Amino acid sequence: MGIESAREFLEHFHNLRIEMVPASWEIIASASEVKAKYALSYADCFAVASALRHDASVVTGDPEFKNVEHMVEIDWI
Repeated sequence: MGIESAREFLEHFHNLRIEMVPASWEIIASASEVKAKYALSYADCFAVASALRHDASVVTGDPEFKNVEHMVEIDWI
């Protein structure tokens, strides 16, 4: 990827409609519950828990998210 590509990506990233949210105890607990029930990485469980908490969708191409499609809206790429 290289440093120049990374810098260019970050410049464009700030223009996206993405909101950074802190990992509250509520989201940590929710991510833990998702992890206990589904075969997802803990980081992916945070994405699901955050989307549920903030009424948002998860944007991904990771087929493992098919396991939680019934819980949260998935925008497939």
